[in-house]
Amino acid sequence: MNPVTSATPRRSHLALPRYYYGGKPVASSRITMAGDFRTPGQFRPIVTIRWGRRGKGKTLSMTAAGYHFKLGYKARGLDRMTKEGTRLFRIFANYQVSYADVSHPQIVERLIEFPKDARNLHVMLDEIAVYFHRRRWMRSENLDMEAFITQIRKRNVEVDMATQFPQRVDSDIQDQIDLFIDCDLEDDGCGHPDHRYCVMQRIHDWWGQWTGKTWRKPWPPNVWEYDRMMWFHNCDQFFQAYRDEAVHAALWLDDEVRDDMIRQEWGDDVPDLDGPSVDDMKALADKHGPRRKEAEAEIAGWQQYDPDMAVGKPGEDQLGDFIYRLLRKSKQEVENINSLMTEAKRIDPNIQTRKDLIWFCKGHGWVVDIDGHQATVRLK
Repeated sequence: MNPVTSATPRRSHLALPRYYYGGKPVASSRITMAGDFRTPGQFRPIVTIRWGRRGKGKTLSMTAAGYHFKLGYKARGLDRMTKEGTRLFRIFANYQVSYADVSHPQIVERLIEFPKDARNLHVMLDEIAVYFHRRRWMRSENLDMEAFITQIRKRNVEVDMATQFPQRVDSDIQDQIDLFIDCDLEDDGCGHPDHRYCVMQRIHDWWGQWTGKTWRKPWPPNVWEYDRMMWFHNCDQFFQAYRDEAVHAALWLDDEVRDDMIRQEWGDDVPDLDGPSVDDMKALADKHGPRRKEAEAEIAGWQQYDPDMAVGKPGEDQLGDFIYRLLRKSKQEVENINSLMTEAKRIDPNIQTRKDLIWFCKGHGWVVDIDGHQATVRLK
């Protein structure tokens, strides 16, 4: 198995991850991902930042999203090899990821140099505050990264970042963020009986590009003011597909100290990245990948990652738990779904009609039978 090739998608029409959809946004009907365009200039790359305390699923959800992009590229033939010997669309990461085309601790330094091959990328950057701290705002690396992100549209690059402390990220980098994602890992799942280790992602449209909410917001955004919610289900599949124990060496450290830290975490023979080719970086990733043999075996044994990517609504977790408990207590059936409307409206203000509640129940995998004005919901 090629160590940088993901498992084959189960379906050729695999739906790509949509960080944000549903309703009719003001500026665009949807977010277009890398490669999903028909005419020049249509691609609209986004920059996301994921926030959460330790163990809340920031890196886990970023890894799951990146794998979805990997399968999406493969399904559309966008992972084919170019004449230069690299894939047309690739995954870059600054932490160890088994399916990434390039995993390297100095990816950030590489990108801010605007290398010729930094095109058609999905870039995953963990612990971004270590690289671009607001107290180091005059460092050239901060300015260079801001310049790179400003022009990512010209190179078909999307950036997904994670940090524990978004308020410590340089303000120029903050200005480039499109979506702020507040992550929360639920070990017991989202309320669906078949789901465990679900990451709840509260998504904030930071600049109001899709919601029209263009007024100034606090940074980081208030948790209760999120615009959409999205679940990634059964994320325990990814526990062995990445490593985030490695310490990230801050850019402002002395070169000697920084190199020593990288060697301790990644191995003794990590080469200098002054002018290497992408092939050199790929070979390095192959050699020093995340427990390479174990990761390959884990991915080969996965059920194909095909989670329920339906966008939830505020209060979805509480409402889902309420209905699930009710179904279990009532012999797995509720005769009239209208009897749930009063409580559903109280828990989730986005549930206003019977149609909304039916959509909600179907989205959780429950069976809804409709007969005229009567509706029955039950577990599978």
